[in-house]
Amino acid sequence: MTLEVITRTPDTGASRSDTPLFVAIAAAIRKHHPDAVIAPMLVPFGTDSAYMRVRGAKAYGLTQ
Repeated sequence: MTLEVITRTPDTGASRSDTPLFVAIAAAIRKHHPDAVIAPMLVPFGTDSAYMRVRGAKAYGLTQ
């Protein structure tokens, strides 16, 4: 069996969690769920966020 890589996602690293956008997202979550724990995490699969970050945008995913 052989494997051919046809698309490689850019390695842009993670978006920082000390940005105004992350703080705003956390505040919006706490407004509706005051006891929520907001924490950055790594996701073991790829998303389109890498393509946004390579262009300088902050990108965050949400899960519950």
